[in-house]
Amino acid sequence: MRHIILFRHANALSDSPTGVDFDRELSELGHKQADAAAAWIATHLKETCVALVSTAKRTQQTAEAISRHLPQCHIRSEAAIYDASPATLMKLLDEHRQSPLILVGHNPGLESTLALLTTGQSSASRGMGVASVAWITCGANSISPGCAELKLFHSV
Repeated sequence: MRHIILFRHANALSDSPTGVDFDRELSELGHKQADAAAAWIATHLKETCVALVSTAKRTQQTAEAISRHLPQCHIRSEAAIYDASPATLMKLLDEHRQSPLILVGHNPGLESTLALLTTGQSSASRGMGVASVAWITCGANSISPGCAELKLFHSV
């Protein structure tokens, strides 16, 4: 059984000093949300894990909270997560078979991937607000639509 944790970055500033979306940083509220969500994950996760994190500034800052609360988690930056489609995210999950695996990313990709994995339909999304965490389980086989079950969901 594989454990996959989808973690949407926390609240970010609406703009960046460069004017580029990729460079947007977490707001003061976002830092608190990331910390609270990472602390929640830590209450349920005691074993060594891997976190794949988008290279965008706000996701990297969200991952800093994971490092503080889950020192046993190995953080890996993954450029393909930024602006990724569900197909790209599913491919990454299939390529990285570590369990538990945390994927820190963005909407709409994360919520569509969650819907696709749990219902088989990417349009069945209910949404993942900022700093939301969806913990799913799936069999050891390859990742495919409808293969997962939502076990826990947390939002701040």
